[in-house]
Amino acid sequence: MRLYDIHYHAFDLSHANLLAFLSRDDLITPEALHSLMKKLPWYMKMIPVGFAQFKCIEKLIADKARHFLLHESGRLRSLLSILENAIESHFLYIDYFLQNKTPIIQPLTSNIQPPTSIAPSLPLSVDKLILCPLLMDFGFKNMGSQPQFYDIPPGKPIVTQVVDMINAIYFYYHYEFVKDPGSIGKLKTVEIPFDPASRFLEIYPFLGIYTANYSLQQVERIFEKYFSGFENDTPQSRRNKLFEKMGTIHLDITEISGKKGDPATRKDLNYLFAGIKVYPPLGFDPWPDQDDERTKVELLYKRCIEKNIPIITHCSDGGFLTDPKGPFYSDPSQRWSKVLTHPDYFNLKLDFAHFGSQKTGETAWSQAILKLIETNPNVFSDISCRGMTTGFYQSFKTVLNRSNESRFLFGSDFLINMLWIDSYNHYLDLFLRDTNLDDKIKTKISNKNAEKFLFG
Repeated sequence: MRLYDIHYHAFDLSHANLLAFLSRDDLITPEALHSLMKKLPWYMKMIPVGFAQFKCIEKLIADKARHFLLHESGRLRSLLSILENAIESHFLYIDYFLQNKTPIIQPLTSNIQPPTSIAPSLPLSVDKLILCPLLMDFGFKNMGSQPQFYDIPPGKPIVTQVVDMINAIYFYYHYEFVKDPGSIGKLKTVEIPFDPASRFLEIYPFLGIYTANYSLQQVERIFEKYFSGFENDTPQSRRNKLFEKMGTIHLDITEISGKKGDPATRKDLNYLFAGIKVYPPLGFDPWPDQDDERTKVELLYKRCIEKNIPIITHCSDGGFLTDPKGPFYSDPSQRWSKVLTHPDYFNLKLDFAHFGSQKTGETAWSQAILKLIETNPNVFSDISCRGMTTGFYQSFKTVLNRSNESRFLFGSDFLINMLWIDSYNHYLDLFLRDTNLDDKIKTKISNKNAEKFLFG
């Protein structure tokens, strides 16, 4: 069993737009605040707001909030512990905990063996876990409208994320974490023979593109640099080439940024990425009104169709929202509907992430996705960041039918999903153990459909 997580994130604090991250309305939830308020003395709840300026009260609130963050907000601390680690060790870290801490995903293929007494018997065994980390092109942060003095941010070019991601993949296939016998509770890194077939993870990242950050010529060069030769692939050759390239390249940012030599002369950068990720909340407009911007996104779609490159688009009304029009751009019934009804882009291979999740609980976006699935042969939707409880799978079961079950994909939205669930282990375990979906459906959405989306 090869389980595909089609929607995964691997980044550290140097990559993310921290202002956007801190402003997420799902970072500090009402549940978390309610839990914090319960820690305050009873009389605090009776003091009018105006009296809260007293120093003693301010200190009490600050102390309680600090204690809550340090000792009782386990999920947030777990998330930050991963973000604080260098990206190079991300996949080693995740692999180690998947195979060494309950719940454990079985069977194991790594040299690291946990005690068999804590290894659960899962309804579906997992021989390989295939991750598709999605790079996000944060570019410039649209901070100019915010009330702050330093309101012109430096760009965070996607090239730095490219280098870090490819090097993290390289690191995973050349090293391994083991317990350090000289330091209790610590891990050490050991070099291993390069043998990707023996590792538990396969990693096929998606390149983040925000076309407004580039000229038309630069968009074309992106395809020449990273997706050369894709137009000649069969599903099997695409899969083979991505696997053969995986873990073989170690990059220096000066080699691909144009600071040292001509990056166009490198012939080994293609097949590092399996697809493209776009992110409307950051400002990506799927169908711009301006002619120059429309030309760039149309080139993006044209090349993806010619080369059979899958696109994943964020599709919920939350996320890293830095553009006020982000929800409008994300809505599948608006801009994306115009793209997919255009005769030139009818066959665009597109995954609407999160199955159109809306914070209000409304289903208008998910219903729009279902309609697009009915009319467009290459429209998919993933259920990333949805399977936090068995209740989701129970409702999701009612959506599935014979005409659409081949278009849904399993995804986690790790590491963002740690705002709602304890670990990646728990998210996978919940999916594998859920009894609402039978093994046939689980295999379809986590394996067969994913292979069609990635390679077919």
